[in-house]
Amino acid sequence: MDRLSQGQRQLLSLGRAMFADKIILFDEANSSIDEWSERLFRWILHQQFIGCTVVAIVHRLEAVADFDRIAIMSSGYLVEWDSPKALLSRDSEFKRLFDLELD
Repeated sequence: MDRLSQGQRQLLSLGRAMFADKIILFDEANSSIDEWSERLFRWILHQQFIGCTVVAIVHRLEAVADFDRIAIMSSGYLVEWDSPKALLSRDSEFKRLFDLELD
């Protein structure tokens, strides 16, 4: 596995998860992949993990903008929990961070 790039390792982990449990945890799973691979990653999530609970720790918020629910954590506390649409429609921490990402 030493010959695989970080991005390739992350995509391999995605493949392994497709055959595992119904609760999937991704910790910065898209941090080292290019834009095309990230789109592929998100497509695979939507096609292969239907009915699964996906917990994704991300810094690029666009990656979770189409998730069912978003949890925003700050200093170990849950500060927001709602759908992306609801969070983006009000003055929320998610909206503030999302807008910063777009700048």
